[in-house]
Amino acid sequence: MRIKRLNWDKRNVFHIARHGITVKDVEDVCSGKHVARKVKDRYLIFGETEARRYIFIVLEKTGDNFRPITARDMSESEKRIYKKKKK
Repeated sequence: MRIKRLNWDKRNVFHIARHGITVKDVEDVCSGKHVARKVKDRYLIFGETEARRYIFIVLEKTGDNFRPITARDMSESEKRIYKKKKK
């Protein structure tokens, strides 16, 4: 899935920071290779940052752009699934 642009505001930047995630972490994953699943009106993104950190992201599509809803480190079970599916 190609993610061209992410819409950031103070609220979602603050929210992901509470999980120890930065805007750069999310942008690394979204612009690189990742695994995406659509669930209702949201997209679940699994991927790695340039620093090899495994991140799980929830995005909401707004027109041609995406708004990050939340992001956190992947659980161990999510990492196993991601590693199998990215091959």
